[in-house]
Amino acid sequence: MAIERADFLANVAGTPLGNPAFVGDVHGGALLNAQGGTMLVAQTSLIQNFVGVTGALSYARSGGGIANWGDLLVRESLVAHGGIGGASVQVCSYPGAGGGIYNSGTLGLLNATVTGNTVGCILSGIEPNGVHTEGPAALQHVTLVDDDLVTTGVPVELANTLFDGASCIGGNFVSGGGNLEAGADTCGLDGPSDQPTAAEPRLGPLDENGGPTQTFPLLVGSPARDAGFAAACSTIDQRGANRDDGRCDIGSFEHRPGDP
Repeated sequence: MAIERADFLANVAGTPLGNPAFVGDVHGGALLNAQGGTMLVAQTSLIQNFVGVTGALSYARSGGGIANWGDLLVRESLVAHGGIGGASVQVCSYPGAGGGIYNSGTLGLLNATVTGNTVGCILSGIEPNGVHTEGPAALQHVTLVDDDLVTTGVPVELANTLFDGASCIGGNFVSGGGNLEAGADTCGLDGPSDQPTAAEPRLGPLDENGGPTQTFPLLVGSPARDAGFAAACSTIDQRGANRDDGRCDIGSFEHRPGDP
């Protein structure tokens, strides 16, 4: 299945009308790719999609934006401000996994932005959780802002990926070079051109900067500009703009003349 140039806005799974105390396993607020399936999501926005926003979360729930058990590639896309549970849920004995994306198959993220996704509820606390992966995953030119990347120990490959207010949790992160993490080095970055304890990456606000989806621009003085690892550079950015000025930028946004 291929989904291209689409918008998934404010979808909710697991809260049937008239049954606020709904119980049962629920996965995929916007999209679900079952075991054996192949899904491409390209040039698409998934914003404010949730699983289980009322009742008590006592069953398995995952993937506020996308839940995957098959083969999933998300490219030139935005996954933002979704989650599992939230401020309207009092109790969650199982807080859920993957406020933005849950993966139990194979996951690729390319030229994508993941930001502001959460899991949890009032009593146990609400925490950032952008991507939760229990299967192998590869992130290339991804921008994660205020969102954690969680793994159960499976290998997760990182290349030219930017972390701002985001952490790696769970271990077994493998650097393909050119990654930037602001603040502490939670990802264990040790590849060529990595910046494991970088200064403020100087991102502009999430906004329309050209292309079909919103992006975080790299402002003047950003240590991500022209700092990517050449062998891991893609040919375009999230907007579809060419990365052809000699050395690519880290993250999903490539600064071009006329950009903020």
